[in-house]
Amino acid sequence: MGSAKSESCPLGPHFKLTSKQSPEKKAEIEYMKNIPYASAVGSLIYLKGTAKVSICYGDQEAFLEGYTDMAGDIDSKRSTSGYMFTFVGRAVSWQSKLQKCATLSTMEAEYIAITEYAKELLWLKRFFKEIRDVVEEKQLFIEKVNTKDNGDDMLTKNLPKPKHEVCCTIAGLSIVQESSSSS
Repeated sequence: MGSAKSESCPLGPHFKLTSKQSPEKKAEIEYMKNIPYASAVGSLIYLKGTAKVSICYGDQEAFLEGYTDMAGDIDSKRSTSGYMFTFVGRAVSWQSKLQKCATLSTMEAEYIAITEYAKELLWLKRFFKEIRDVVEEKQLFIEKVNTKDNGDDMLTKNLPKPKHEVCCTIAGLSIVQESSSSS
């Protein structure tokens, strides 16, 4: 794996995975058991590329910011809700989870996603107030964020590399450069 090419995203945007792609017949399942390395290779290649990713907390303004989004699940016909909160420009809370119920519209799925977002927002707000880590309380605003500026997209969608990199930047993830050490 040392010379393997790394991947910058866990899964490209052109992939649409469904449960129908999993082996169903007993012979297919047994065959897959004999080659478990095949299912792990893609994950290892991605992990090789993330070995240098870190979250760095800086001296930016103490401001809590949140993002939320949803996307449909091909198999269950339910939606995946996701949210991410950043504090001092770095991710502090995030979730990506299949919604418990099927909705009749995209708007209903978005209401479910924003409800989960709001519950976490209220918890975080109480948490910060209780531990007195916030220097001064800021007023929170909820506003529509264009999808190109929504860091939460990486939790709910397969993205092309440039969009994935933008989401990582919004989350405060950065590539740590290797330093040359002399022996």
